[in-house]
Amino acid sequence: METLEIKEASLRVIGDYRGACWNATHCQQNLSNDHCHKECWGCYKNYSARHCIVCRNYDDNGLCVKSCPPDKYAHTLINKCVTKEECETKLRDVWWTHNGECVNKCPDLHEEIKTPKPNSKNYTISCHYCGYKCVKHCNTTDLVNSQNVIDSISELMKLKGCTHLNGSLIIKMPDVEMDDLNKYLGKVVNISGMLMIARTRKLSSLHFLRNITYIGSDRTPEMDMYSNYSIFMYENQNLQQLLNYTNLNLTLKGTIGFHNNPLLCMSEIEKLAKATGIVLDPNSNTGVSRSSNGDKANCVVKEVNVTVDIYSKNATLTWTPSKEENEAYVAYTLFYKIEEEGNASTSTLNSKDVCTVNEWNSTFTTMNSANITHLQPNSSYAYYLILYVSSNNSNPQGFHSTVRHFETLPDDPEGFDSLEVSAIDHQSVNLTWEKPEQPNGILAQFVLYFDQLDDELLYERDYCKNPRTKAGERIDHVDKGSGFNMDKGYNGSVLDKSAEDCSCATPSNDKIESEFKYKDLKSDICHAFDCKNMEYTTIDEEKIRKRNSDKHIIIPATETSFNITNLRPFTLYIFYFSACNFPIEQHHCSGVIQRFIRTKKKPNADDVTIMNVEQQGDDSLKVTWREPVSPNSGIIAYRISLTYANTVNPYCEPISRNKRHLSTHSKVFNGLRPGEYTVSVRAESLAGESDNSKVQKIEITSASKHVILIVVSVICSIFLIAIFGVYIYLKKFRGSHLDPLIPTINPDYAGFWYEQDEWEIERRNIEVMRELGHGTFGTVFQGIIKSKNNMPCAIKTVNETLSLYDKMKFLNEASVMKSFSDCYHVVKLLGVVSVNHPPLVVMELMERGDLKSCLRRIRDSSQNLTSNEIYRMAVEIADGMAYLAAKKFIHRDLAARNCMVAADRTVKVGDFGMARDVYETDYYRKDTKGLLPVRWMAPESLADGVFTTDSDVWSFGVVLWEIATLAEQPYQGYSNGQVLQFVISKGRLTRPEECSDFLYELMRKCWSWRPKDRPSFWDLVDLLEDRVSEDFKLVAFVHSREASMFSRQRVENAPALAVESAAQGLLCQYNTDEDEVRLRVGGVPRRPSYLQTSLNQRRFSQTDDDFY
Repeated sequence: METLEIKEASLRVIGDYRGACWNATHCQQNLSNDHCHKECWGCYKNYSARHCIVCRNYDDNGLCVKSCPPDKYAHTLINKCVTKEECETKLRDVWWTHNGECVNKCPDLHEEIKTPKPNSKNYTISCHYCGYKCVKHCNTTDLVNSQNVIDSISELMKLKGCTHLNGSLIIKMPDVEMDDLNKYLGKVVNISGMLMIARTRKLSSLHFLRNITYIGSDRTPEMDMYSNYSIFMYENQNLQQLLNYTNLNLTLKGTIGFHNNPLLCMSEIEKLAKATGIVLDPNSNTGVSRSSNGDKANCVVKEVNVTVDIYSKNATLTWTPSKEENEAYVAYTLFYKIEEEGNASTSTLNSKDVCTVNEWNSTFTTMNSANITHLQPNSSYAYYLILYVSSNNSNPQGFHSTVRHFETLPDDPEGFDSLEVSAIDHQSVNLTWEKPEQPNGILAQFVLYFDQLDDELLYERDYCKNPRTKAGERIDHVDKGSGFNMDKGYNGSVLDKSAEDCSCATPSNDKIESEFKYKDLKSDICHAFDCKNMEYTTIDEEKIRKRNSDKHIIIPATETSFNITNLRPFTLYIFYFSACNFPIEQHHCSGVIQRFIRTKKKPNADDVTIMNVEQQGDDSLKVTWREPVSPNSGIIAYRISLTYANTVNPYCEPISRNKRHLSTHSKVFNGLRPGEYTVSVRAESLAGESDNSKVQKIEITSASKHVILIVVSVICSIFLIAIFGVYIYLKKFRGSHLDPLIPTINPDYAGFWYEQDEWEIERRNIEVMRELGHGTFGTVFQGIIKSKNNMPCAIKTVNETLSLYDKMKFLNEASVMKSFSDCYHVVKLLGVVSVNHPPLVVMELMERGDLKSCLRRIRDSSQNLTSNEIYRMAVEIADGMAYLAAKKFIHRDLAARNCMVAADRTVKVGDFGMARDVYETDYYRKDTKGLLPVRWMAPESLADGVFTTDSDVWSFGVVLWEIATLAEQPYQGYSNGQVLQFVISKGRLTRPEECSDFLYELMRKCWSWRPKDRPSFWDLVDLLEDRVSEDFKLVAFVHSREASMFSRQRVENAPALAVESAAQGLLCQYNTDEDEVRLRVGGVPRRPSYLQTSLNQRRFSQTDDDFY
């Protein structure tokens, strides 16, 4: 029956372990106990303590239990519950019960008590508590091997708990550990025989015999030569100390013997002899050898006066030892080590365990001073000296000083970079951090400074023409802080001490306050701004502190989290955080951590609550509304909907920088039909459109038919008169000069005459203010457009002496820019004045001028650009060129001189063909017919006259080189003819000094010989945008909705044919004179050279069917 149950149980187990059994009786253990009883390790029936595969604790007749019942005893060896009788009679060896368990030896602090059984030779055993007075007799001859020598750890373990050893204790274990000796011999009180320890490498002392009171001698025949000794020790390589003489009461039956213990000083042996009443013979080496003990130790203590100059991470020690006759100190070794708190060292290296030797550092010197470095600040150090002497004294022992101590000074905390910033709601953020990994002192406080960052740049964008993209929305709504740590040695973000107290007069003090964010913490920050190019003035630091006291917060050192409240909704803030040590007045502060965070959006904050709609005239409505009181960051646009007969007429009103100060806005709708209109106004901020819109209804009453007839008649009359006037004008003034016009935006394909269009501005609306620059053929002025609210602008014109052809060409080249008015990183054309002379081209004002001049000004100020500034310039140019490429426009003259720099340092692509005047030396002239920028041209352009977007990428690489060199001339020292020969021979510009690997790799990619191997401008933006701030994506073309309509697919273009394959035997020969360079190619069919044909062709192409 039992067999059947077992078989059934086995089948059930196999069913539960289906697919995991070795055979019918052995299965792979299932470690999952999700459905087993808590006392089971695996089971074959859920939640049953009787169907466990293995019991966790004890097995009580097939039932797994946590503890045995009161009438049974726990047998820990087999994990079963047994009765008293089973414990004493059913098991091998001698077992007995004690304290609820079945044991075969008594626990510590207990001794065995044997009681004879009545009328029996047997006895019962029990355990009696004796505490530290327990006596345990052990016969060493019974426990130890036949030679009575302890030479293994297993032999040593047999003596555990023994207090009285009958026989000699002989230890010959080379690698015996001090911990093992303490564990197994620590209770020994009495040794009837002798104590012999020999040939150990790690034994450093006899302190493990802390309870010893008596040591006898060994009179056995095999130990006859040691019969007079109680202690005999030899060849112990690290033995340095003997017994602990505090409260020592030791009796020795015999004498002592010590030989060949190289680190055991005679002074230590003499202490033992004195404590035990043994008299040593000073003239005999029989028992104690004075020559072989301590021969490698520095046993003599010398008084040394040491002066310590202490710093935070180093210390200088100077000493003067006391001299005796015939002594000359020739060298010193300084030993030092850091000490754990509350564990001061009092002994030298010679007195330590061999395992702790590496705790000591050392430095050797022949001088009486030493400088030790790389110390830990605010730490305690122990040190001592070993002195090497040249003496006539025959004593072989060296000298050492006593162990002394010093503490290093506190320093700046290190390893403090764990600041996390997160937005809680629309008006509060949370800062969480961890303590510095290396405080280097006693932490006193955390210093926090924060400020609101201006979103001024974002208001340059027209959000009606260029709505916010999904990528921009994700950037705006991020609620986790980002940033970087500014250590004191970081060149990219922290200026040197010379810039600490500098401040810039232009822009305003408020702007400078924002740039020098952390002046109160002396973090030496001049925040990525070119202060050296500005006039300086002194700002009262005390006034700044008072004005910003609410933004400068001291946090106790015990805190690891802090909340900042009363912030503005959906506003970008910058935080500077630092940890400081005591003493506070010494400014021991860590490097500054910088983080950015934008608070969350406040619901309904952008709702327009006050609006008024009124009728003006018979067919007009004026809508007036007030700006929300506390919007999310700032309003960027208002979206107005005018609904009539279920037809919605939407309108968007952008809020530019000059409109931000207005609290009331209005819009007039003209030409409306009579009827009921519904008007709604919804505000849009950087957080998105408002949740609700203000809605109001109004009805326009119909005008009388008489009034309508009069109005129509007047309009028709004016229209007819205007047509007649235009006809007379054209007939009289321009009839003899009109030629058929070719409709194109490319000036190279345009006709001779410039045709007026909607870009025309009346000359009286232009006010010229001051000259910005001039050249041989024209001048650039700063001015304003009166008809556009005195908008600042740049005005370009040509000299009066130029021919009519040159003036018309000037206007036609400006016409190229008319199609490029909706990209932030391309200079915008504002208008043209073509009536009368001189002609004017009105453009967006770029206050800092062209990039080449700007870079040279930086060079003249002995200043370098930071990596962030270089990458920002590069990605802005690449974004502008990506826009031109998307428009199928080939620039053909991309260079630093043709890129313009705005007041906020934004770089834009511009000057389409109009920079040759000022920088004519950058071009190469062929028979005065045209100018070629050979130093910026790709090899296929030089050799074959091929211009594509890929050749513009080559020019972009040269622009990167110009930025890195602060506008040095490319191929400096080469003539134009030599440059042409060098480039088409696969020559490249050299790497600029201090150019980063990343930037130079970009240049090399742009200069790939095959055009298809060069990155596109889209690719260049992708590579660079991660290295600039997130606000770039808000204004970049590649992240706009318009960009998503263009394909990023590229067209492959062939490389320069002239040197494509050396196997074709092509040979380039050049004849160079002062005015021209001619290219003759041998071994190929004759065809016109690019330099012979291209100079009379177009400079720019709106599109080129050969390459797109």
